[in-house]
This record gives sequence, structure tokens and C-alpha cells, in this order.
Amino acid sequence: MNKYYLSGLLLIGAAMVSCSDNDEPEGPEGPQPNIQTITFEECEFAKDKTNNLVSVAETTYTELGASFVNKEYYTMVAGAIVSDAAKIQDSGTAPVTSVALDKTVEHAGADDTDKFCVLAQSADSRLVDIKPRFSFKAGVEHKIVSIKVMNTTQMYEFLKYGFYSYKPLQQGDICELIITGYNKGHNETGSVKVTLGENKNGEPDVMSEWTEVDLSSLGEVNSVDFKVVWSESWSKPSPGDFSVAVDEIKFEFPAE
Repeated sequence: MNKYYLSGLLLIGAAMVSCSDNDEPEGPEGPQPNIQTITFEECEFAKDKTNNLVSVAETTYTELGASFVNKEYYTMVAGAIVSDAAKIQDSGTAPVTSVALDKTVEHAGADDTDKFCVLAQSADSRLVDIKPRFSFKAGVEHKIVSIKVMNTTQMYEFLKYGFYSYKPLQQGDICELIITGYNKGHNETGSVKVTLGENKNGEPDVMSEWTEVDLSSLGEVNSVDFKVVWSESWSKPSPGDFSVAVDEIKFEFPAE
């Protein structure tokens, strides 16, 4: 056999072995993480419905191993509700399960997608155990990367316009979302604050666009909880109640 031909075969073989040693995608600084995104687009609703709530029942939606639990008790809801409704208004009773975009849209989710998740807390004793959170199975952790956040129509109305006799955010008032991670041992891994609305200059400035939030500081998490806090001076009704919309939750997963 020609020695030059044999040398070429050896070089090709060595290159093939080198490529098979690492199945992870290569980047300028070596292997890149396998990022996957929870989009809620796979959630199916009953006919003529805009969410996955079931009357007086507990419902669970699972995507990429993460579970989102909600419960409806007649007109009250709590937990993590998948929805596709968009509506904005400046008076009356705003729906909890719609997102407050400041423009007319065909698709209410982030990046022109249809569906998103509403995380709601209720002060009602019959719903108090259903928390605004999502979680993986016991013992499972993934590194969280980011999430997109937006006000629901209900919170937008509270913050921007007030609610009947209740005033909107006043000078110096602020409303923040606190996102907290927990590992498989139920220990807190960290938290991130997001401003949903603030009044710095005499006029409420309220989030009205999907906003990406970096959550990499939370590290490896088994569950993520959501809480809304606001200035004591703000006269929001039902202090135990709040809602916030989220979408496109990104995690690192092992390379396939």
C-alpha cells in the first residue's frame, strides 16, 4: 500500500476518534452547556378555554420534568396556571389569568408565542397551600439560567390605576417580585428581585413588556418560589393576593 495513502487514512481515523470523545457542542471556549427552555406551548386546554384551570380541582402541568400546580376555587385561583389570554383595561375587575401588554397582540406569550404561565397567590384559606412555584422531582436539580417576566392584567391595574377606592402606586412606592431558588435539600440557593412597578416622579412606571431576568446566580435548583412585596404605604387590596406572568424558563440539562 502506498505509504502516503496509509498516512492519510491514519490521520482521518485519529480525527474521528477525537470528535467522538466529546459529544457536547464545542464553542470558542470549549464545550457549551445544553440549554433547554420551558415554553408552555405543549399545554392543552379544554375546548373554548384560555387556561388549564379545572373548576374546584387541583391541576398539574409538567414540562422538561418541572411541575406547575394550580387550583381553582370558584372565582379564586392559586399556583401556576398556564394561559394564553391578553387584555388590558383601566377600570373594573381585571382577570388574574391574562397578561397586561400595552398593545393589541395576537400572541400573548414572550417572543410572539401563544402561551405563558401565571403565578398567583391567594389569601383564601382554601387555597393557601397552593403556592406560586414550580419544582422538579425529589432529588433532581438543574442549573437555572433565566426567565421572562411580565405583569398580569390584574397587577398592572392595581399598580397603574388603582382598584375602585384603592389608589395606584404613590410617590416613593415600589412593588417587586422576589424569585428564590431551593436545592434538593430544601435549602435556599439565592434570590433575585425584579421591579414590577415604581413611582419615582409622581407617575407609576409599570412593567408592560416581557422582560428577561438573569437567574444564573441561583445555581442548581430543585424548586423556585415567587413572592411579591410592596411598600407599606401602598393601599393594594387583599395583601395576601398577587399574580405575575412568566415565560421561557431556561435551564442547563446534561448533554444528550
